[in-house]
Amino acid sequence: ATDTHRALLAAHEKSLRFEAGEVAALSLEEGSFDAVISLGNVWANILGEAQALPIFQALSKALRPGGGLLIQMKNIAGKKARKEPYIALVIRDNAGEKVIFHRFFDFETGDPHKAHIHFLSILDQDESEVVHRRGIHWVWQWEEITALLDRAGFTPPKLYNLIGGQEIQ
Repeated sequence: ATDTHRALLAAHEKSLRFEAGEVAALSLEEGSFDAVISLGNVWANILGEAQALPIFQALSKALRPGGGLLIQMKNIAGKKARKEPYIALVIRDNAGEKVIFHRFFDFETGDPHKAHIHFLSILDQDESEVVHRRGIHWVWQWEEITALLDRAGFTPPKLYNLIGGQEIQ
């Protein structure tokens, strides 16, 4: 947990419980949460139904009846369909030095569910030191997520577009 999370927890310690970690490693009691929130780039790293379904089932069990699940997911499938491989350029200051992060997808992996994500970090001003890392992100389709949520007990699951808050039919 970050200092921000600890401060939030301290301010609401009687009404808020904060847990961070891998779902399988947490001891989640049945019906012990009013809501579960998963933010960040977590779901792109869950590689398929075999990994996702047990997580959704554990979260469903941990929620009280009527509880809510909010997950943030990158729409990698939308980027693939629009043939937009690039993610916004990020420039950060690191102890007075500019660090540039450039990220992009390679969708030509031979597997329609997988995309290679490339991370280029330019570490100095003259751009002579470049670090390249590559990983795999899962290309989730809305229908797959809806079906998994339904199988895990989230009935009826609803998906919303982050921008505009429109429900996805």
